[in-house]
Amino acid sequence: MRDEQDAYGYEIMDFLNYKPGFEEIEHDDGTVLLSGGPQMYFDPFRRWPVQARKAMRFVRGRVLDVGSGARRHALHLQERGHDVLCIDNSPLALEVCRRCGVRETREMRFIRGRVLSEFSTR
Repeated sequence: MRDEQDAYGYEIMDFLNYKPGFEEIEHDDGTVLLSGGPQMYFDPFRRWPVQARKAMRFVRGRVLDVGSGARRHALHLQERGHDVLCIDNSPLALEVCRRCGVRETREMRFIRGRVLSEFSTR
C-alpha cells in the first residue's frame, strides 16, 4: 500500500500519538456515517461490545488476526497466552500493533479472503 492510501493507518497512528481526529465511513451505496472514532479501536476489554467479549471465550490455539487494525483483539489474546500473528495491508496499522506490544506482524495484501502477496515480514 502506498503511503497516501493509508488513511486508516494515519487515523490510528495519530490517535496513538494524541492527535485528535474522527472517522468517516462511506459505504458502496454512497451512505456516509461518522463512527465512534478511533478511540473504540483502543478500548480496554471491558468496554468492547458484548458479542466481541463473548467471542473471546471460544478462541483456542494459535490465532491469525486478519486485518488486525489497531491490535485490539490480537493484544488481548496475546496477553491471554495465545500465539498471535497480525496481518494487515496497512504498514502504519502494523506499526501501531508493534508499538502497543504485539510481537508478530506481517504486511500482506488480501482480497476476498485470499492473501495475494506478502510485502514484508517482521
